[in-house]
Amino acid sequence: MNCPEFTKAYNKYDGTINELELDEHFLHDRAVRESGHDTSYRLENVAAKLSTIDLNSLLYKYETDVARTIEIHFGDRLAIPHELCVGVQGITPNQVQTSTVWDRKAKN
Repeated sequence: MNCPEFTKAYNKYDGTINELELDEHFLHDRAVRESGHDTSYRLENVAAKLSTIDLNSLLYKYETDVARTIEIHFGDRLAIPHELCVGVQGITPNQVQTSTVWDRKAKN
């Protein structure tokens, strides 16, 4: 089986090809790329199972930055436009968010 045939068979998800090692590799690879970490080998085969301090620190910083932006630049009332609500659970178009929501996320 050549590479394009393998890719097609692997991506069918119908059991045509069942490669648990490859599944595990892709799981960790996606985790390291989504986290923003470098793609060096330090997180290979462990990235999906980690909750690293640097990622948590970045999330905290983003959430507090969003809170301050809403508070200072939007008078602590930001109506979320429809186009930003697509595919996001729990948010409806024109729903108003305040800095408190984002402060709470940062605290958690």
